[in-house]
Amino acid sequence: MTEPWQRELRDFLLTAVYAVFLGPIAGLVWWQLAPKQTKHTMTVLLHGSAAPFHVAVDADAWFLLVAAIAGLVTAVVALLLRWFGPGAVAGLAVGGAAAAVVADRVGYLAERGHTIAAMQTAGVAPAAADLLDFKVRALGVIAAWPMVALVVYTVALAMRDRYRSLP
Repeated sequence: MTEPWQRELRDFLLTAVYAVFLGPIAGLVWWQLAPKQTKHTMTVLLHGSAAPFHVAVDADAWFLLVAAIAGLVTAVVALLLRWFGPGAVAGLAVGGAAAAVVADRVGYLAERGHTIAAMQTAGVAPAAADLLDFKVRALGVIAAWPMVALVVYTVALAMRDRYRSLP
């Protein structure tokens, strides 16, 4: 028979690891859905337009949506596997944050070559790559994954416990 702390540690590790494994999938989904820099947006940057920065804001919004959906999926899977307790909660928080960072890096790496090619075609200096790269700029959206996972998990447990307590 296992000790309670061993069960919680197991739940933590399993939840965190499976969340992190969902990170690359979420990163690839974000990369496919989000708007990207094109030769046109790079060219208008040279004429003083802010269009490339609007693309970056839209990409952050898409990341927020993908991360929120991934957080929901992560919490539902933890509930379906009957991982109840502090280990699962900590796993959702730590694993969700790590998975969101992994998703950002996967999307960045998937789009990096295209961004550099668009910059070279438009004649934009390579020094501007950091400003125009496909990556999460509003770092607060990284927190969407663990926050949504924790809210869904907590609400589901509260509803389950309330249902059990009804006469």
